Amino acid sequence: MYEATFEFQADGLVAALSREYDAAIQLWCNEHCDLLYVRSERMDDLRSELEEQVGLQESIQEGNQLVTVTDQCLRQEEQTLVETHLANEGCLSLPPLIYESGRKQSKVLALDPAALTAVYNGLRQETRVNVLAKREINGLHPEVPILGLDDVLPRLSARQLETFRIAHTRGYYELPRETTTAKLGDELGVNRRTVEEHLRRAENKIAAALANHLTLLQ
Repeated sequence: MYEATFEFQADGLVAALSREYDAAIQLWCNEHCDLLYVRSERMDDLRSELEEQVGLQESIQEGNQLVTVTDQCLRQEEQTLVETHLANEGCLSLPPLIYESGRKQSKVLALDPAALTAVYNGLRQETRVNVLAKREINGLHPEVPILGLDDVLPRLSARQLETFRIAHTRGYYELPRETTTAKLGDELGVNRRTVEEHLRRAENKIAAALANHLTLLQ
């Protein structure tokens, strides 16, 4: 089996909300209602908008994060692009759908890599599309058969990744630490505060990504 993640500009309510509130929204569709995981610095305003537009049955909110069940299915609110191409090529959509800053990410599963290429070509004729990831599935996981490293590990910026890798290599995370952020800054050609900012952002992304999957270890 083969898997690809496509990103493209999307229409509809969810995409509009992600754009207006600078939010990241993950959507699991259940036809009659949806499960949403939402992250936004304007969470109170976004939550009020969701309640007004589609209604919320149950919610758990902590700071800038929200998990909620909607009263109705949100996918019917958008003009979808990818589903028609999936049906034509015999591909499957893997939840969740991800919306961020007005763009939609759709993970697609195919038995033939040519089908993924056909889906991409079809989308490209309608909108600007990026391929965020593409891989062949060779192994299984006992709880989530199609879980791969790209599902667990976050996407770091180039500077965050470089800073984190060098910090780890130089022993910054050893006990006791074998280097300082000032020395790392000298090596990277930036000041200490810039190093610390890159590390904080990288660590936050890694911690958030791993926390979502720790239940697989139980």
